[in-house]
Amino acid sequence: ALSFADGSVGTVLCFEVLEHLPYPTQAVAEAHRVLRDDGLLALSVPFTHRLHGFPTDYWRFTASGVHTLLAAFPHKTVFGLGPRLKPTFIFAVAGKEGVLDFEDRRAVFQRAIHAHFDTPRAQLRGYVSMMKERTRDFLGGLVGRADLAVTFFEPSMGGGYLDPGGRLPAGADPGARPSLNPIPGDPSC
Repeated sequence: ALSFADGSVGTVLCFEVLEHLPYPTQAVAEAHRVLRDDGLLALSVPFTHRLHGFPTDYWRFTASGVHTLLAAFPHKTVFGLGPRLKPTFIFAVAGKEGVLDFEDRRAVFQRAIHAHFDTPRAQLRGYVSMMKERTRDFLGGLVGRADLAVTFFEPSMGGGYLDPGGRLPAGADPGARPSLNPIPGDPSC
């Protein structure tokens, strides 16, 4: 639980956090609890992103998934950034009941986002970024640095994933125990 009193916070920022929490719905509920009636929650989550912060990289969210997570917020706008069918990130801004003029502000926000990202320069940067990631994965596979394999997750082993032969990856500490509880002492996680 957050240490803030109910209804005491004006804005909660939650960028690239929810995918690392075993119970992201609890985090969104806590944000809702601590926000004032006119409070805003701004969040982003990766959609197509390689594993990071492993072994506590649990989730990937679609725009509809984020919209569902934000069900308690009467005002919200959610959008994906990147290729339409395979966005890189999902962003959202959500407001509680007392946010004035949210719909008008949402329209201004959406126009500003479109104006920034629908330019030829932004489109080119997006395509270059996509190609760099795909090329890195492809070349990594060719030179043996990126395995294309079936990998089983075993949380009792240090690091979580076993190699195709059922062994720990090179350099992994066999005595390491990944923490699946990101909040020490919090039994709800």
